[in-house]
Amino acid sequence: METETIEPHSMRIASHGKISALVKFALNFLKENPTRAIVLHTLPYKQCDEQHTGESSSKKRKIGSSTNDVPRLISVVEIIKREFKEGGLYQYNELGSLDTPGTRQGRVEVPTEPGEERQAAVLEALQGKNHVPIQRTPYMKITLCRVALPEASMVGATYQAPMVKKISRSAKARKRKQAKKGDKLEGNEEAGDEDAMEVIPT
Repeated sequence: METETIEPHSMRIASHGKISALVKFALNFLKENPTRAIVLHTLPYKQCDEQHTGESSSKKRKIGSSTNDVPRLISVVEIIKREFKEGGLYQYNELGSLDTPGTRQGRVEVPTEPGEERQAAVLEALQGKNHVPIQRTPYMKITLCRVALPEASMVGATYQAPMVKKISRSAKARKRKQAKKGDKLEGNEEAGDEDAMEVIPT
């Protein structure tokens, strides 16, 4: 019998979402779904929105939200990996770009008869606007899972092994202090018991 492939849960990271809420949801999802992956990405909510923005948006050349949100995505992923207590997480990173064709006409018709129209058409053609402009918007996707995913499903993605969690120096110092306090308390209790058992001669 062939095992059914479980689709991963997709979660979009945007600038308006609270990081604490995103991390809490991802931690609960990974805890309740040991074999299902979660995909955190910066893809736009509606890809068609970028195709119908008109020439004004293409002239401004602003960086898209899917690119601006990449640092936020990385921060969310690192917090999830650090706060997840049930073990290490397998991480798969993907980079890509969305190609959005421009709305400007690609070919400039040059009149054959001499005149002002021909000169204007030649000048426009020399500006290098004969080809249809294509705007590329980079994005990032990060897949987290408690189990390793098959290589066939993650073609083109870079892999990061589960992180081995190490105890920090401050945590080690706190543990040593707690152990010393415990030893002192035990020593005081034993001394008290010995004093109580002493027989005072009359």
